[in-house]
Amino acid sequence: MNSSPSDPVLPIVIVPLEGGKENEPRRSPPPEMRHRQIEEFLRQTGKSDNTQRTYRGQLVRFAALCEKSWLDVTPSDIGKYRRELKLKGLKATSINHALNTLRSFYQWLRRSNGYPMNKPLPTDAIDLERQPEPEADHIDEEDLGQLWQVLELEEETAMRDRAIVAVLSHGLRASEASNLNVEHWNGKILKVHRSKAQNVSEVRLSREARSHLNVYLERRRLQGGVFEPVPESAMFLAQDPWCLGKRLGYQGWRM
Repeated sequence: MNSSPSDPVLPIVIVPLEGGKENEPRRSPPPEMRHRQIEEFLRQTGKSDNTQRTYRGQLVRFAALCEKSWLDVTPSDIGKYRRELKLKGLKATSINHALNTLRSFYQWLRRSNGYPMNKPLPTDAIDLERQPEPEADHIDEEDLGQLWQVLELEEETAMRDRAIVAVLSHGLRASEASNLNVEHWNGKILKVHRSKAQNVSEVRLSREARSHLNVYLERRRLQGGVFEPVPESAMFLAQDPWCLGKRLGYQGWRM
């Protein structure tokens, strides 16, 4: 019997055949090789627990930002990482520490045959952040005046310290004065090695400064021994028992 045009169209139902292939359960992802490599790197560094904790945090942070294998990371990825650190408000020293951690990790990866020798490391093309120059360690006139007042009350190191203040009053940095040797003084002029400019400047001392410096050197001659002012010896020596006669270091200049 032929169906009439008014007969409804029945829906098509697809019935699966029995014995067909069942859906396979989703396989769990393979172990995260990147994190295993981080832990192996930390294990071989031999650093303290605190340092390892810092390194781990920096490397895991980078791995979370860049979801690539270590072999596929590019300089552009590391540049993006640096920009992210800047946006978080990190200082240049902290950013450079994070970048240097990455460099150390990649150098270890290459040494352990985990990175091809003939392929440039992605960290090679990354420069560190520029850090602000430290402020000059000049002493202003007001501070010098206060130092002179204090020195009037001192006895044991008064001659040395008066000579130091007299030298600093001519515009030398503490580091420059600390690096002076006896041979840099000819009785009137100091030869000052300017570390940043990598040259030598001649500084003519005032009559008062010359007097303080010569009195101090004469005192050293009378003391003799480690204090004998031979040309190659340091101009200013420590007088503390635990470093007697050694060059007065930068910490010692913070009187």
